[in-house]
Amino acid sequence: ITQSGAVTAASLAVAGTGAGSLNFGTQANSIATLNAITAAGGFALNNGNNSTTLAGNLSTTNSAVSIDTGTGTYTQNANIDVAAGSGPITITADTVAIAANTGNNALATSGVLTLKAKTASRAMSLAGAAGFDLSAAELTAIATGATGSIVIGDTASTGVMTIGGAVGLAGKTLTLNAGSITDTGVQSITAQNVSLKANGQIGTDASNGIDVAATNLSVNTTGNANAFVRSTGAINLGAVGTASNVGSGTLDLVAAGAVTQTAGTGNITAGALNVKTLVNAGGAITLNNTGNANTAINLQSRNAADTANAAGAIQYSAAGGYNVAGIATTANATLSAGGAVSQSGAIAAAGLALTGASGAYTLAHAGNAVTTLAANTGSVDYKQAGALTVGTVGATTGVTATGTVKIETTGAASNLTLNNAVSSSATGDAVVLKAGSSNAAGVSTGGQFINNVGAGGITAASGRYLVYSGDPGTTLEGMAGYSKRYNSDASYVPGGSASTFLYRIAPTLTVTADNKTKVYGDSNPLLTGVVSGLIDGDTAAGVGVSYATTAVDRTAV
Repeated sequence: ITQSGAVTAASLAVAGTGAGSLNFGTQANSIATLNAITAAGGFALNNGNNSTTLAGNLSTTNSAVSIDTGTGTYTQNANIDVAAGSGPITITADTVAIAANTGNNALATSGVLTLKAKTASRAMSLAGAAGFDLSAAELTAIATGATGSIVIGDTASTGVMTIGGAVGLAGKTLTLNAGSITDTGVQSITAQNVSLKANGQIGTDASNGIDVAATNLSVNTTGNANAFVRSTGAINLGAVGTASNVGSGTLDLVAAGAVTQTAGTGNITAGALNVKTLVNAGGAITLNNTGNANTAINLQSRNAADTANAAGAIQYSAAGGYNVAGIATTANATLSAGGAVSQSGAIAAAGLALTGASGAYTLAHAGNAVTTLAANTGSVDYKQAGALTVGTVGATTGVTATGTVKIETTGAASNLTLNNAVSSSATGDAVVLKAGSSNAAGVSTGGQFINNVGAGGITAASGRYLVYSGDPGTTLEGMAGYSKRYNSDASYVPGGSASTFLYRIAPTLTVTADNKTKVYGDSNPLLTGVVSGLIDGDTAAGVGVSYATTAVDRTAV
């Protein structure tokens, strides 16, 4: 049954016995009450801006149900059911009033159930008191029958949606669409999958985000609006295969459990991605999709009180570059990039692995505090004040790069130790290793270079290596075929192309020429002398000491 003119009636009842449908969705009708309706092929009603009440059961056979009361009210009486099988159900009204349902199947479908306001600017709430409100009791009335996705709000909405109380839809897939989403206090949204979509901001700020108790989450805003979300436990980003995107805004997520993402489809795009886990034993952060595209990242594993770092491993990957605004954990951190990685905040981790064939890491923040560094990437420029060991972090062993490798400890007493090799295939100054670089030339004590690998500890096949240390007496070189220079600070760069160990120590050589005599007219005697102050196996000839005179056999006395 279709229509070519509007229908005005006090009530409508349809006793459909076949496979047909009733489509009153093409005109602005005015039907006050819907009594028992059976329309196997589907039911649609456009009721203009006129309220209607569902007073009898409405059923289809796996076909769509759509009721639109415009700015009016949709009322569904107690224990009245809409049953659509696998067909979607859409209710559009500026006010919805669904009475209690003993079976909690007031709107029963395995398809998509959509409840939305007609007016784009209409304020909405869940378990709150906005103009369009779905109370906790109304949500309960549909909780059993709606086995498919539940969508509340419209993608074109400009109104505010307020989470005014606990939203209990455990096991469900829930999508919230609004102009912006806020809450009153801590009100958890409980569902299996939660998608938050807003044309404005989600949450208020870093201390007041939208609270979710879900397995999977996706967060999307338009207009580069920020999003602040809090999870009551572990959370996976990528609800029902949906990415999270806030443009150039901030996506701030705090979770009382591990944070992961769906491979391939759970990508994250943000101007600033802030993820913090609050777990005493450590909550891991594993965001390894190369499709991630965040300008800056701040990833932290903290204890439950947020007073100290915790032992949650951190992993982050992206096809391009990004800025590290902070990494905090007592476990290992692994970064992967396909572009330039810069730093505006400190990295604190037991181990740091830098990966990605095209990664170009420049990590020189004064607050860096890493115990072990490893890399297999394009280039590395890493500095920190404390002692540092090149070793194994996860699956990455030593430091291998196609570009230059620069590793430096700036603290006066901080050693740089190689437990695994450093290798670069770059030309020029391919490998530059500095220990205790804040010391001035002449200060032999303090940070030293320690090579526990041996002759293969440093490889610069197409260029040279430069190693800066304090004193060869306390430095473990382990290499062969290099030059040496003393009294050098960390800023001195020797000319030429020879690999060189540069030491801060300034040894004093004392050269004493031996007294010699000769008879006038005779050849000069062999000129000799004594050199003291040589160190590290150096010889007088090796450091360029020689003896000469301008006198010849008949030079005047």
